[in-house]
Amino acid sequence: MLSLFSITLPAQENPKNPYDNAGKLHNKVISGFIKKYGNKNLTVKETIIKTLEECKKQGIEVNDKNVDEKVFIDLVNDKKYNFVNIVKKSTLSKKSKSILIKFFNEIGNLKNGSPVDYKTVYKKIVEMEQRILDDKSIATNERKILLESMSIARYSLHFWYNYYNNPTGSASQAKKKWWRWVVIGLADVAGGILGSSSGGLGAVKGACLASSTANQILK
Repeated sequence: MLSLFSITLPAQENPKNPYDNAGKLHNKVISGFIKKYGNKNLTVKETIIKTLEECKKQGIEVNDKNVDEKVFIDLVNDKKYNFVNIVKKSTLSKKSKSILIKFFNEIGNLKNGSPVDYKTVYKKIVEMEQRILDDKSIATNERKILLESMSIARYSLHFWYNYYNNPTGSASQAKKKWWRWVVIGLADVAGGILGSSSGGLGAVKGACLASSTANQILK
């Protein structure tokens, strides 16, 4: 059984990001979901329903009666391409897509090398955030999406890093390949992009649905 760790540790935060609450809210939802269903084998449909229930408990508006589960299955299956196809299909500008594709490839390709820890990934994300903050040519609405994505990345990757490296976790967790936390964390970011730029779900809800679905599929 997972012992829930703090979800607001300074290691996850970046006070320079005005949309940092996106990642905090994401982790509150996923913490609630994992506490109840982390050791259960749910279908994707059941996972989506239970995740939306946790979203509602955290004050996120839930009026999506029929979320298409295939959308999130297809999203998870894009992991072999570092979720780049999710970015390409979004309604974002060419420039924003370029920024996100670089981010997904830089973090996603870490799985091809030696194990890394969260601190290494955190540093890369914060550096990317600073470049976004400094670039005044990015449109306001897209800057929001990009910064929400970086916030979700920091918090989600922190959550899954701890989950899969938790010494009090289950034996099945310990058997996972070291990079599993990287893949699920990036799936969350892709879900956030899908929700905010294309799907109408919103960044946090989209990220949470991708997060729980990826964890169920990749068990």
